Amino acid sequence: MTPEARQRLWSFVRVTIAILLLAFLAGSGVIEWPKLRGLLQSWPLTLAALGLLFVGMVLASWRFCLLTAAQGLHVTLANSVRLTLIGNAANLVLPTVGSDLIRLWFAADGHAGRRTEIATIVLLDRVLGLVGILLLPIVLAPFFPGVVGGSPVILWILVLSAALAVALVTGILVALSRRGLASAPVQLALRLFPLRGYPRRILDTIHAYRSNGGTLARAVGWSVAANLCAAACIVCLQLATHPGSAAALGGFLTSLAFVLNNIPITPGGIGFTEAAVASLYGIAGLEGGAETMLGMRVLFLLLAPVGVFLYFRGVRTLLTPSGASVTPAGRA
Repeated sequence: MTPEARQRLWSFVRVTIAILLLAFLAGSGVIEWPKLRGLLQSWPLTLAALGLLFVGMVLASWRFCLLTAAQGLHVTLANSVRLTLIGNAANLVLPTVGSDLIRLWFAADGHAGRRTEIATIVLLDRVLGLVGILLLPIVLAPFFPGVVGGSPVILWILVLSAALAVALVTGILVALSRRGLASAPVQLALRLFPLRGYPRRILDTIHAYRSNGGTLARAVGWSVAANLCAAACIVCLQLATHPGSAAALGGFLTSLAFVLNNIPITPGGIGFTEAAVASLYGIAGLEGGAETMLGMRVLFLLLAPVGVFLYFRGVRTLLTPSGASVTPAGRA
């Protein structure tokens, strides 16, 4: 079976599982479809949620600008936002990896000699985004001590978030350290997995941030801020679909579901996330978790046509050497 055929088969399986999960949730009464009318009836809240979601995208786009600048490359915030919106549309076709592939495709255009370096920046951007997802529930947990202390499941997810965040940060610190790169385990790994020298080039790219440690710290901060916007978006959607509910608590619980949705031990994707949020809401005695997540997916769908338009319009000269003039976005 060719890679393309496997990709199509996997996409078909994911869509099938999503449909079955949504049908099960609806049949069991977890999803109350009429509640989604609140998105129209409380349109100011829906509009606020859409605005917060977009602000989160802008903050994530700025993170990419910081990471590229530290490597002697320049991308305007406007172009980075365009790329994020195009990636959002691509995620509808290729969940999880679509946005990264689109970003790499546009960013590497015209930089044949630096593609591995640019791919590493894209990967690092993804990793720091994940660190932000992992840290957000830890930041929010002190505001909900009763729920955290009363639920072993929620406490377990928080411990898992902290452990994964520490593991990712430790890996980055090893790559930043000369001693870490020279350590026996790292050198053994490079010998066992040479891959034409790509692992070494990847580590060298990350190591180049050693003199820009503040950039990585700021990137993590912007990651947390971007995910905080997503949690605030959930609060607005919760108020729209379930007026009078403890919406702030819903934002915290959804941040926990985002963690489960982004770790390899879970399938993630549509259906699973709705089930995870509904389950966490149930633990805290709340309703509307599944409808709130579906509302967020509606917002992503509303932004998707913008990404499609920008894709066909084209983004020229996305990355340029620092100090060089930047060609504005133009038609492909």
